[in-house]
Amino acid sequence: MKMRLFITFISGIFMGMTTAPVNAWFLGWVALAPLWVLVIQQEKYFDKFLLGLVWGIGYHGLALFWITGIHPMTWLGVPWLGSVAIAIFCWIFITLWGAILVAIWAYLFGVLTPTSFSGKIFSFARVLLGITLWCCLEKIWSLGSLWWTSLSLTQSNYNLVILHLSQLSGPITVTAAIVTVNALFGEGFIKAKLQEKKVDFRFFPLPSSSLGAHSLASAADAGSHRFFLLPSSFFLPITTFLLFHIVGFSLYNIPLNPDSTTALKVGIIQGNIPNEIKLNSTGWYRALEGYTKGYKKLADQNVDAVLTPETALPFLWTNQNNRRFLSFYQAILDKKVVAWVGGYGKQDNNLTNSLLSIVNKLLEN
Repeated sequence: MKMRLFITFISGIFMGMTTAPVNAWFLGWVALAPLWVLVIQQEKYFDKFLLGLVWGIGYHGLALFWITGIHPMTWLGVPWLGSVAIAIFCWIFITLWGAILVAIWAYLFGVLTPTSFSGKIFSFARVLLGITLWCCLEKIWSLGSLWWTSLSLTQSNYNLVILHLSQLSGPITVTAAIVTVNALFGEGFIKAKLQEKKVDFRFFPLPSSSLGAHSLASAADAGSHRFFLLPSSFFLPITTFLLFHIVGFSLYNIPLNPDSTTALKVGIIQGNIPNEIKLNSTGWYRALEGYTKGYKKLADQNVDAVLTPETALPFLWTNQNNRRFLSFYQAILDKKVVAWVGGYGKQDNNLTNSLLSIVNKLLEN
């Protein structure tokens, strides 16, 4: 069991490596397959739950490690040790929040499918059940505020072709595609395991310069090409993987607006002010200088609008005394390019986190 837990944890780590900073998105199409196989193979329901939990800890723990960047919070007056404790608690909590989802999936999937490698249920029905369970659980998870590490995240932002599957039914479509391919790889492994004494191979030609491929010794068989061997049980998941990308590519090539002359050219400014100084005068002046310089540079490039992050300039824009002497506001008046600025608005007696459109006068949105 220890070895199975280790394999499961490593496969979860591989899935976590699909996110920043590694961005190995291609691992997302195989990293769930070991969990699929091991959950089916394991007989005890608690062990199935534990396998899912360990995989989830590996994936969500690595994918969400960035949350530890909230430390240090000494700039908020929090002691150093207290800051460490808060950061670690946040990381552990949101990791377990996601890992529990995988554990529940593994338990339910294990309960509803036969143990070991028995053939009591058709492979197709098992794949359909696993995909349905995962998507339903993730949909429930998305109703909360901590829906951060959906499997669809593993393809962002480098596999643009697959991300366009979201046009069909949102990010859950990308999740379903990933689970499908992983499930088919898992089922392919199970089939190969059952038939390991009579494994059927498919032969795929490669250019003669290809490295690492198994070649056929006979020139009559190989001709001027080399070949690599692939168990036939893996032919379906690879075909499905390619099919999803073909569909995504077709969606990718459909323009959102067929008339390109009406497109908006929008420039984006990212302040990147360190937490340690963002709320004191040093951070304030650095942000103001950075946004002003960025706005002027983008305006000179003839953009139609300039966009800043939320609360980029955190003060009440409806107060003219606050913005009258700002270099950023003066730059907007001079360049006359609309700016969509993240700041504070006011509704009744409450402050609002607002996006404001600014040209020669303030317009609240």
